[in-house]
Amino acid sequence: MLERTGFSRLLLLAFLFAGMLLSGCQEETTKTEAIMEPVADNIAFEKDESEAVRLYVDAIMLNDIQKWDQAIRTLNDAIKYAPDFSLAHSFKGDIYQVSQRYEQSADAYEQAAQIDPWSFKDFFNLGKVSQIIEQFKRAANAYENACQLEPDHYDAHFGAAKCYYELQDFDAAFDYSQRAKEIAPDLSDPDVLLGDIYEERGDHTAAIDSYRRALEIEGNSPRTMVSLAVAYTKTRRFAAAEELLVSAIALDPSENIAFQYLGFVQLQLHKDDLGLAIDSYTKAIELNEKDHVAYKGLGVVYMLKSLNEEKQGNTEAGEAYKAEALANWDISLQINPDQPELRNLMSRYNKH
Repeated sequence: MLERTGFSRLLLLAFLFAGMLLSGCQEETTKTEAIMEPVADNIAFEKDESEAVRLYVDAIMLNDIQKWDQAIRTLNDAIKYAPDFSLAHSFKGDIYQVSQRYEQSADAYEQAAQIDPWSFKDFFNLGKVSQIIEQFKRAANAYENACQLEPDHYDAHFGAAKCYYELQDFDAAFDYSQRAKEIAPDLSDPDVLLGDIYEERGDHTAAIDSYRRALEIEGNSPRTMVSLAVAYTKTRRFAAAEELLVSAIALDPSENIAFQYLGFVQLQLHKDDLGLAIDSYTKAIELNEKDHVAYKGLGVVYMLKSLNEEKQGNTEAGEAYKAEALANWDISLQINPDQPELRNLMSRYNKH
């Protein structure tokens, strides 16, 4: 609509006047008005379009000097002249995105995409900003439209896969992950996500294979190493899990989950040295004081130490460790009350 100029409308007006003069006809006033009124409306409409384009160009210049609020106001003025000016809506989305106003950005991109359903850029950006604000259904739909418009676009397919994973639609997540992997076989992220999907499906062997492929591509990534170690624990390969977790922690000592799972693995492998598990769980809590799983695990270790002391006749030490265990379980339940098994366990030991 905005690509047209006023030339064709003005030319039509000129021909109408020329026809009247050459014929020498005297038209009735009502007939003349009937002819002239739509032409005048078209000219007015053309002026609106021209003004919208002028304002759009002004907004570009304002954006270039980072006067984002003024640019937005100018684009809103342009849209008043031409409500279906998709580029103006899209540009609003761009500015809102740069200034991290993601909700407004998503609304602007959505409006642009409704006006121009062939715009890959608007659907893709709608997916991206909606994903940032965790509107995963909206993002997944936008990415899906983007994938239909550009079937070989890696980021659109991987974005759709991640959003469907968050929505727990693991079949759709799997399909989009596989397609992303086909598009970019040298990238590791699809294999990591496929590993996560297999884990959700309970297929730990397939998950291990996916995580291994990812590590072959990307090298030693602590997060992927932890994911692989967790999959190893699900198949009771505790020694392999411990080795990976120790390596991951060496690369990134700030990884709370690594310490949490290391504590669990050490509890399985080193019952003769429970101090190892205590140290790992304690470090996990230092990194994340809201880690209810680490508090629960720490309570288990202390309860085992209590039972060991009581077996050896050290009642006082046993009671001290038991109190420590119950205190950690209590904290775990405060953080996450929805742990019926732990609540029952705590009730049982509180009776003694």
